[in-house]
Amino acid sequence: MKYNQSISIFFTRQKIPFFLCVSLFAYTTIFSQQYVYKKISKLKETTEGEKLYSQGKYDEAIKSFMDAINKGETRGEPQYYVGTIHEQRRQYEESIPYFEEAVRHELQPEFKEATVWKLILLHRKLKNYSEMLSYIDMLEDMGIKHPNLAKFRKESEENLSTDKIEARALIKNARKIVSDWEKQNPEADFWSENGGGNIRKDVINKYLEAVSMDNSLSNLYWDIAAYYEKLSEFESAGAIYQKIVDLKSSAEAYYKLGIIHKRNGKFTEARDNFINGLKNLKNEKIKYYLLINLSQVLYALMDSENGIRDTNEAILESSKDNKTEKLMDQILYCLHISDSKKISEIQNKCITVASRNDLLKKDVRLISLYYLMEAETHRTLAGKKENNSSEAKIAIHNYSRSLIPPNLRNAVLNKIRIHPDPESYNEDSWAILPYWCIVRIHHVLPFLKSSGAYRELYLILHIYKKILLETDKENYYALLGTSAYEMSLFPEAQSAFSLVTSKNIDIEMTFVKSMLKQDQWEAAQDEILSYVDQNSTGQNPIKDFLKKDPDMRKFPKAFMKPAMLKLLDIQPETPPQDINKPADTGQQEIQVEPSINNPVHAD
Repeated sequence: MKYNQSISIFFTRQKIPFFLCVSLFAYTTIFSQQYVYKKISKLKETTEGEKLYSQGKYDEAIKSFMDAINKGETRGEPQYYVGTIHEQRRQYEESIPYFEEAVRHELQPEFKEATVWKLILLHRKLKNYSEMLSYIDMLEDMGIKHPNLAKFRKESEENLSTDKIEARALIKNARKIVSDWEKQNPEADFWSENGGGNIRKDVINKYLEAVSMDNSLSNLYWDIAAYYEKLSEFESAGAIYQKIVDLKSSAEAYYKLGIIHKRNGKFTEARDNFINGLKNLKNEKIKYYLLINLSQVLYALMDSENGIRDTNEAILESSKDNKTEKLMDQILYCLHISDSKKISEIQNKCITVASRNDLLKKDVRLISLYYLMEAETHRTLAGKKENNSSEAKIAIHNYSRSLIPPNLRNAVLNKIRIHPDPESYNEDSWAILPYWCIVRIHHVLPFLKSSGAYRELYLILHIYKKILLETDKENYYALLGTSAYEMSLFPEAQSAFSLVTSKNIDIEMTFVKSMLKQDQWEAAQDEILSYVDQNSTGQNPIKDFLKKDPDMRKFPKAFMKPAMLKLLDIQPETPPQDINKPADTGQQEIQVEPSINNPVHAD
């Protein structure tokens, strides 16, 4: 094949020993024979590119190979061939990135070995001794033995500073730690939760120190960030992706950084990174993921206009390979449409989407997203059509249930009155839901309250306590107090209401009633008197409330303080004159606006 000839010519011009040329020619020839006879699954664009390459149509071949790369070819052949074409044209610097990318992809051993040899010799020609030494290490790690490796190692080390040589030693030591551990634990993954334990941090630190000593090793940042992600240390991973972005505006790094910001609820930062990823896009295979994630964070930021645009583009992108649109795309589109209040578009498309719940299968995130879309759509339509209000209530109820973790849903909903344990519910127990979906809980909570779904309201408030407290502390405690009171959890209701600094009359009275349910008569009076003192408007809402609320009308008169009696226009009783006469037992109920002839008693 022509690329085998180009290898031989290149090596000869660079005065590489003949036996090395023969060896490398053999490697690529052996691969070529295996490549012909062994069937390997690859994209049609890759096959077409190989055909064009064999015909010497290099420009057309490059186009086909780049199409294969953009469509997500998992093998490294397209990068190898593009690199080889640049090499044949003596565009050595342009060829190196493609060979480096080919090595990172799946390749047959012989093909990978030949590619690494190419990288060693190209970096040698360009006097990139640091990179040259890295690929010498890679060949040795692959178990390759060759007399020229020692020669090349000596040459590269003679041209490197002490720091750069020590950096390679750190990397080699780190890889040996992992290798030794894997030999002792052949069935385990070093980076898994139960993997290498404390020594994993030692390995990462060695990599970080090596990169700090030699910035030509910056490609290691990708590995370091991946290791942090496997250890669930996402903040540390994000810091490394930021370093990659600072060194080189990489769409992939922007994407990964955006995902971490989205995971942490930093939607503005996530949006900016996804936008920068699209601006610096060179690999079309991640375009869909940038668009759909951008649309998600725009939804969380309530930017429905731009969200509609990006979701539509994501739908078009996903339909290039798949003949039908993805359900999540359509649901997200409908959520944006619902926010924008474009009623005609909701009626034309989103009601149809809402009937496709058979496609949800067992994807819990999608189920929750679907119910949210259904709820938002029906709520929007409820403003135009009376008969949709009941459908909206059902949809909201379904959505609230989908937010409750499966391991808590049945048991907790049935037993919460008997054994409430709020501390056992936290957002970490339900990590499967994406943050951009959780944001919409704020819109659902008032609807749950108005629908009387206090049990679901109570659970959701506890499960997502951290998220909800960060955005609206006042409303959180007001709703928690209300839901706890309705479930007869009076101490918790009282505790929650005490943290609300600006109480309306309904919150205030429920707060007081939660005290009365616990026979805290004095504390209830103090709260009422304090509230009236701070909210004096010339009217007396407390008096009107006492007339209507059965719980308040049963407030024992004997426990009333003078200020409370005065507030309610109740005259204190005259103390008994006869010391032998039994004292007032204090069990007489409140009489608002009492009449001597016709006293009013509570039911």
